[in-house]
Amino acid sequence: MREATNKNGLTVAIYTLGCRVNQEDSQAMLSELLQAGYTQTAFTEKADIYIINTCTVTHLADRKSRQMIRKAVKMNPDALVVVTGCFAQTHSEEAAAIEGVGMVLGVEEKANLVSLLAGRLSGQGIAVQVSDLDEVDTFTPISQEIGSGDRTRGFLKIQDGCENFCTYCIVPYARGKVRSLPHEQAVDFAGRMAAAGYREIVLSGIHIGAYGKDLGAEENLARLVSDIAEIPGLTRLRLGSIEPMEVTAELLEAVSDHANICRHFHIPLQAGCDKTLAAMGRDYQTSDYEKIIACIKEVFPDATITTDVIVGFPGESAADFQASCDFIEKIGFSKIHIFPYSIRPGTPAAEYAGQVDSTVKKKRCEALEQLAKRLTERVETAYIGKEVSVLFEQPCKVAGKEYWQGYTESYLPVLIEAKEAVRGEVGKVLVKFVQNGIMYGETIKDK
Repeated sequence: MREATNKNGLTVAIYTLGCRVNQEDSQAMLSELLQAGYTQTAFTEKADIYIINTCTVTHLADRKSRQMIRKAVKMNPDALVVVTGCFAQTHSEEAAAIEGVGMVLGVEEKANLVSLLAGRLSGQGIAVQVSDLDEVDTFTPISQEIGSGDRTRGFLKIQDGCENFCTYCIVPYARGKVRSLPHEQAVDFAGRMAAAGYREIVLSGIHIGAYGKDLGAEENLARLVSDIAEIPGLTRLRLGSIEPMEVTAELLEAVSDHANICRHFHIPLQAGCDKTLAAMGRDYQTSDYEKIIACIKEVFPDATITTDVIVGFPGESAADFQASCDFIEKIGFSKIHIFPYSIRPGTPAAEYAGQVDSTVKKKRCEALEQLAKRLTERVETAYIGKEVSVLFEQPCKVAGKEYWQGYTESYLPVLIEAKEAVRGEVGKVLVKFVQNGIMYGETIKDK
């Protein structure tokens, strides 16, 4: 391990696996490291410190985490290799046993990364520090700094932890109890993001529908959403993933009262078959889910609904899978994130009989992917000839042509031909056609 007294000369590289929350945690850790004088370098380059922010949601995530740890060690055997994240939290001994690993930090320790690194680099720190999440009751932001970047879309983590304990899911064990960022801090942080030029803020967390559960009876997501939406200069506010039974009338009223809240809802379904939902330990049936979508559509007829679906859950028969597909088509999602079921040791479903063969899961995933593609095309085709509002984010090339890509309020991708930079601008676009899941259009000039 390299010993250093002047950390300003040290380079650090971060590799992130897994969910959006992990991506945000990495950005926050990087912000703190840069503030402390470290210099960022690419993970593919030789660095003094490598940080692998791991995931454990599937066995493939575990494998990829181990691969990236070993890759870091190989790139610079003298570097301090730090393993953090969900794999580190749930498999700390396994992570520490990988040759070349110099430090293992649990998810709660991310907030103290800079001081823990300093201690370890000076030879005084402990190699493995993983908190017992059953004893962690408060939300600790990793950083209070406003992230750098192009300032188009920014993510505000308002919550961590989950207490649902679905039978397939390791997340409650890896992330701990529900912990919420206090209301005033969340509004203040959002206000600073808007003042810094962010056009869109996305509220995120492991289980944002449970926001405020630990803060008192008056605190909930609807109240927080209302207050953030009223921040001057905030163009868009988007909600992250919300569990079905947490889409309340109060939340829909809050969205309805504020034109800058996006009419896009990501509501995990996981299965469209009641038998499978019961085995998963979900707290709703398909009829409940359908009623929730109907309530949303009644208030917001043009709202888009995206979702998550698990394929090949133990005991899922061909008839169960077909029932799920039929229900999915009935709802008409604009996008579906599809996951083949993965055994997670320590969860009830890992011991269930009727584990589905991997080749069957693969075929079912392929079939659902085809259905998802058709549903996306159906939703997007309905916009042809209509005007949409687009927040432009980045340039791209398609078939040799230069385009700018952005997203509508409904989180549908749009491309326009534009030679000048339009990053961060919100413009009106007339949709002309749809190709490969992307809407193409032309800007509408104000008269």
